[in-house]
Amino acid sequence: MQTLCDKLKEKDMTIFIDHDQQQRMKLKKREVKRSTRTQYNVDFLKDRVTTETFRLTVRNKYEALQDLLDEGNIDINTQWQHIKEMWTSTCSEVLGKKKYQQKDWISADTLNKVQVRNETKGATAEREQQKQQHRKSKQMQTEQSRAA
Repeated sequence: MQTLCDKLKEKDMTIFIDHDQQQRMKLKKREVKRSTRTQYNVDFLKDRVTTETFRLTVRNKYEALQDLLDEGNIDINTQWQHIKEMWTSTCSEVLGKKKYQQKDWISADTLNKVQVRNETKGATAEREQQKQQHRKSKQMQTEQSRAA
């Protein structure tokens, strides 16, 4: 026959087991969906020479594509594929793909601020030590004057 304490122990254990299962369910890893879109380095278009090169390349490819589209026997999906290919090839040739550069966790400015803070904390700690030494010396002087 089980005692009341044994039953409570079993009940408490089931509570903890259930809690662990709930935590595992809550902490399940979520998948991060990454974009499949190609990003091009559009910052190069700020340069005047690169902008002119890009415009010239687009114009030349569009003229060649226009001759193909003027025939009229191409359906709209094929036309869209040709136009899309023209833009993607031009962007990849002239601009190139955008390269992701991982940012630093802490900037140099933040590191400088941390260093200044640590220096000021060190200076205040030194002042506190000097004050304590001054108090001790005053206390010793008062004790010596009372003893005399």
